[in-house]
Amino acid sequence: MFGSGSRINYQHNVEGTWGQFITPAGEVQFLLTKARLGHGGIDNERRLTSQLRPVREVLDSEKLNFNQLLQRDLDDHRVATQLISYLLEPEVTGPAFFPPIMTVLLPFSAERPIDFFPQIDFSGTVEDEQLKGLHWIEKRAENAYRIRQMAYPQGDLHEIKLGQLSWNDEAAKLVVLDGQHRAMALIAIDRTINSTWDQNSGTRFRHFYEHRIQNILDNAKNQGQEIDLSRIEIPVTVCWFPSGSEASRNPHGAARKLFVDVNKEARQPSEARLILLSDAELLNVFTRCLLNRLREDNPPLPLYAIEYDNPDDSFTQPVRWSAMANLGMLKRAIEHTVFCQLKYRQQMDHRFGGRPNEYEMNTRMRHELDLGSVFPSIIEEDNIELVAIGNKNFPQSGLDIIRSQFMKGWGTAILHLFGNLSPYKAHAFALQKLKEDWLTDDAISSLASDAIFVGVGMYWTLRESDEHWRKEVARLRIDRFSVPPKPDIVKAWESIESKNQDFQAYRANFYLGKATADSVKETNSAFEMMNTQACQLGACLMLSALADAANAKMEQVVDLAIKVTDALNAAFNKNVTQSRSRRLIFDRKQTNPLNRLPRLDPSQSIYFRYFWLELLSTAEAKEVLGTQISEIAQSFRDVARSAYLDFVVAEQAKALRRSNPTWNDSQLKEEAEEIEIKALRKAMKHWSLTDSDEFDQWSQTRTSNSTIQKIQVTEEVDEVDGSLEPELVAGEGSLDDVIESLESDD
Repeated sequence: MFGSGSRINYQHNVEGTWGQFITPAGEVQFLLTKARLGHGGIDNERRLTSQLRPVREVLDSEKLNFNQLLQRDLDDHRVATQLISYLLEPEVTGPAFFPPIMTVLLPFSAERPIDFFPQIDFSGTVEDEQLKGLHWIEKRAENAYRIRQMAYPQGDLHEIKLGQLSWNDEAAKLVVLDGQHRAMALIAIDRTINSTWDQNSGTRFRHFYEHRIQNILDNAKNQGQEIDLSRIEIPVTVCWFPSGSEASRNPHGAARKLFVDVNKEARQPSEARLILLSDAELLNVFTRCLLNRLREDNPPLPLYAIEYDNPDDSFTQPVRWSAMANLGMLKRAIEHTVFCQLKYRQQMDHRFGGRPNEYEMNTRMRHELDLGSVFPSIIEEDNIELVAIGNKNFPQSGLDIIRSQFMKGWGTAILHLFGNLSPYKAHAFALQKLKEDWLTDDAISSLASDAIFVGVGMYWTLRESDEHWRKEVARLRIDRFSVPPKPDIVKAWESIESKNQDFQAYRANFYLGKATADSVKETNSAFEMMNTQACQLGACLMLSALADAANAKMEQVVDLAIKVTDALNAAFNKNVTQSRSRRLIFDRKQTNPLNRLPRLDPSQSIYFRYFWLELLSTAEAKEVLGTQISEIAQSFRDVARSAYLDFVVAEQAKALRRSNPTWNDSQLKEEAEEIEIKALRKAMKHWSLTDSDEFDQWSQTRTSNSTIQKIQVTEEVDEVDGSLEPELVAGEGSLDDVIESLESDD
C-alpha cells in the first residue's frame, strides 16, 4: 500500500490500525490488520498468511532451550478434522468466523532466538516514499524492524490511527502467540492450494492436511459450489514491546507471560505446558533446568524418556509407552527435595495431607540452595530481601544464579538418581537401541519416529487421528459404504504400536538379561510400578530424608545421590536364587510381593520410600553406603516399615469388612494384622531382605502407639478403579485359604 521505507528495504510489511495497551504492569503496542487466503498474490495481506508460521516451524524444538518455549503443542488432528471443515464446509446454523490471531514480533539471528532487538537508531518524522504528502513518525531498529505511525508534517500524531510495521526475517520473526490452531488452518489451506508444502519446514505435517483439504475443495467444485478462498480474510493482531520498556529487556519471557495470561480464561493448557511456559514459580523454572540439562552433551538420561508434551494431565504415570517419567513427576521431585517440608524429611510415618506450609518450604529452599552465600541481605536491583526469596517471589536479576545453585546440588542429584538406577538405565538403553535400529527412510516411518523421539505433540496427534479414522471406518461399514485406503498417519500410528513390542524386548534384555516371553512380561509388570510417580517420588523422599539427616548440602547432596544410587543398584543386582531376581521386588504380581499397596496415586509415595529404604538396608547396599548412612537408613526403615504395615493392615481390615460384615472392629483388626504381618515376613525371606529372627524381633518391638490401634474399617472406594487389589481382598469364604497360603513355605 505504502512505500517500503527509507534507507533500508524491509522484506515484510503490514498495515492497519495501531494502538497501545499501557498498564502498571507494562506496555504492549499493537497493529490490527488481516491475512487473506487465495492463489498467489503479492499484496501484504496475502504475504502475511505465509508469515503466520507456527512456533514449531520458526524454532527448532530439538535445539530450543526450554526457557525459550512460547506455545503449547499444535493439535494437528483437531485442526484437520474441525477447523478446516469449519472454514471450508457450509454450516446450516449460520456464518463462520475466526476471532483475531494474536502474533508477536520477536528478535532472532537467522533461525536462532536472541535476547534483544537492536537499539532504535532512527526516530523522526518522514514523508512516504510513494505517496507524497503522507507523513509518518518513524522508529527504526537498524535492519530488524521499523514502526510507522501516521502523522502531520510537523510531527504530531494524526487522528487516524494508521500504522505500518516492517521487518526482515533474518533479524525478526512474527510468532503466533494465541490462535495457533486457527493460524494453522489458514496456513494449511494456503500451502495446499498454492502447492508450497515443500517450500518450508512444515513438510512433515502435510500428511494431516493436504489430502483432506483437497478432497473438500474437489467435492465443492464437483457440486458446482467452488469456494472463492480470496474472500476469506482473518483478523490478525501484531504485537511488539516498544524499545525502552521493561518487557523489551526480555521479549521472549514477556511473550511467554502474555501467552499464559491470554489463556487463563480459555481452555487451560495442561500442567506440563504451564510448567514449560510459566515463569511465575521457581518450581517451573527448576523443572525446565532439568530438561535443559537433558538437551546438553552427555545427558544423564535421554530427553525423549521424559513425557513433557502430553496435552492432558496425568498424575499417576506417563501415558506414552516410551516414557519412564513425566514432567509433573520432575516438578514434584523438586518439591519433595529442594522444598521438602520437615515432617516429610524426618517423620517416616507421616502421611501426605494438609495445606503445604509455603513459609517453611521457601525457608528450606533458601537453605538447600545456599542462597545466603551468593546474595546480599537485600537485592537492590529488584528490591527483594534475601529472607523473602521464595517459590513465587524471586529476583529476576539473580535468576541465573539461582538456577546455577539448583543445578550444583539437587538438580544434578535428581538427574543422577533417575539416570543411573538400574531399572531406569535399562529403560533408557532400550530406547537408545530402538532409536538406532529405527529406519526412517519414508514419510510414515519418519512420522512415527518423530512421535517417539522428537516430541512437539506428534504422538498425541497420531493417536487421535488413528482413533478418528477407526470410528469413521466403523460408521462407513454400518452404512455399507466402501472404506477408503488407510491414510499415512494411521500407518504411522500402527508403526509406533509395533515398535512397542521391539522396545519391550530390548528393555527386558537390558534389565533381566533375556528377552523371553516370560521375562518381557515380568519386566513390563515391574515397570508398571517403577514408572509411577508414587515410586519415583518415594525415591526422592528417601534421598531428601538421608540428606537432611547427614546434613548434606549442595555438592555433598550430589555425592550422596551417587552413593545411594550405587547402593540401590547393588541391592537390585542380587539374585536371591538362580531364578529369582531382586530386580522384580516392586512387582505386585510376584510370589510373596513386598509391595501390597492397593493404589498407586502419588500419596502412596511415602510407602514406596519404605521400599527403597528396605533395599538400602540389605547387606549388599550397606557395603556401598558405609556405616553412618547405613545406620540412618536402617533407623528410618524401621519406622517406615511400621507405617507401611499399619496402612496395609487398615486396608486389609476394610476388605475383610466387606466379606465378613458381622465381624466387630476387634476381630477385623486381629485377623487383618495376622494376615499382613505374615505376608510381610514371607516377603522379607523371599527377597532376602531381613532374616526371620530379625523380623520377628522388630515385629515384637513395634511401637505401642501404632496407628493399628486406631484402625478405621469403614468403606473406602479405591481412587484408581473403585476396588482393592486382589492381594488385599479376602473374598467370601476365602480367609482360611489366605492364611494357609501365608503359612506355607516359600
